[in-house]
Amino acid sequence: MREYAITFVLLTLLSGTAVAQETPPTCDRENFKVAIDVGHSEQAPGATSARGVSEFYFNTELSKKIGEALTSSGFRNAILNETGGGVESLLRRARRASELQANLFISIHHDSVQKEYLKAWMFNGRTHYYYDGFSGFSLFVSKENPGYERSLAFAKELGAQLISHGRIFSRHHAEPIKGESREIVDNKNGIYRYDHLVVLRRTLMPAVLLEAGIVVNREDETRLADPAYQETTARAVASAVNAFCNSVSGELKNR
Repeated sequence: MREYAITFVLLTLLSGTAVAQETPPTCDRENFKVAIDVGHSEQAPGATSARGVSEFYFNTELSKKIGEALTSSGFRNAILNETGGGVESLLRRARRASELQANLFISIHHDSVQKEYLKAWMFNGRTHYYYDGFSGFSLFVSKENPGYERSLAFAKELGAQLISHGRIFSRHHAEPIKGESREIVDNKNGIYRYDHLVVLRRTLMPAVLLEAGIVVNREDETRLADPAYQETTARAVASAVNAFCNSVSGELKNR
């Protein structure tokens, strides 16, 4: 009986050791760097919302919220292009992310639609343009990014988090019309392939572009301008970063 007890204890200890060895490494948040790219600039502000607000404004506000959410979660991050810059800053932002040795690059944007869809309406005594037929977020990855598979893995985490926070995927970029016809690579998590986006293809780390919503949709615009809604989106991004960091932490430790 005594020999059996000793054997049982030894087996238990060995089993515990094996389990400990198989436990995947956890995310080293302090050393995991996230580059947050503010899409567009004051000189090239991107889309104009249904009420006349520039996309750059929306991008800046959401990027700040994401930076705060990541910092609160223990991640190191850097916001790129916070004060704007010219069109040439696209390459500069990609280079800056590499100089910072970022582990992940997230480009923040807000969406529009093709011109043929836009309708005129009056707001505050001025004519603006809107289209309420499309709503929701989109994610983009580039196969020309050297970390394409990791980019796709993060995009899946991010799409799943956004959907769990009540967001919906807008499929309008897949429409077979001029300026669209983008390939959907993950219909469940809202991911398109767009190989030639400069900030995705010229970065050296995994990179994803987020279109957080459609600012020419009047209901979307109201939600996207709400700080509480922005904070929810930011928390979804932080949760996705954490999950992605956990999944690649073993690779990072072996570098």
